[in-house]
Amino acid sequence: MALGWIAPGEQDPAIAAAVAAAKSADVAVVVVGEVSSEGSDRTSLALPGTQDALVDAVVALYRESHPGVPLATRHAADLPLLEVDPDHMKRAVLNLVDNAVQAVGTTGEVVVETVHVPEIGHARIIVSDTGPGISPEDKERLFLPYFSTKAAGMGLGLPIVHEIVTEHGGTIRVEDNAPRGSRFILEVPVSRTAAPVEA
Repeated sequence: MALGWIAPGEQDPAIAAAVAAAKSADVAVVVVGEVSSEGSDRTSLALPGTQDALVDAVVALYRESHPGVPLATRHAADLPLLEVDPDHMKRAVLNLVDNAVQAVGTTGEVVVETVHVPEIGHARIIVSDTGPGISPEDKERLFLPYFSTKAAGMGLGLPIVHEIVTEHGGTIRVEDNAPRGSRFILEVPVSRTAAPVEA
């Protein structure tokens, strides 16, 4: 299941499902403009939503399409409503989970956590895997367009994630996951009026 770059004019099936679900709940989700790795002028609609609902929607897709991969979620008890563009943020999480699933194959585990940091008004989504990990040299280049650690990778998935998170005033970073694997930490302000995440 390739969920990296979606060409202009094409619709991500996962996003389509999320929009359909939102419409069934009488919530209008409108996104104007496409997210690209090169950046462009665009506008987006920030709607309130919870991290756990967003994460659960993504994980449900992968549990269905990759039944052999253990996928776990861990949600904080005090999760706030987030003011985010739901389609763009879902695409960011989709790309992170897709990378993690590919990294572990059929022999590892993927965990997606949601964390609230109330003292600074931020929220985190952490995607961890028990795959082979990422070398220090590759960590420095992961978010550069067209760089990929995969033989057939296009190198656009993580730059898109970086673009989306930056658009929300947040950051994305990667670190080692003990005892093995990688952890991608996506952090954004809870509110669009909150202070941006420090680099």
